[in-house]
Amino acid sequence: MTVSKKTKSFYHFSIGGDLRVESEEVLAETVDEVTCRWCGHSKSIEMIEGPN
Repeated sequence: MTVSKKTKSFYHFSIGGDLRVESEEVLAETVDEVTCRWCGHSKSIEMIEGPN
């Protein structure tokens, strides 16, 4: 699955350079492509919205 996301995030870097994302808000999300892991085709893929 290939997804494009636009997010608003707050990144915190420690003095040692370790990154921690403290908060992330998804502003927009688009599914670009869905393909089968085993055969590589996308012809028989059906997207079903689940409960959030």
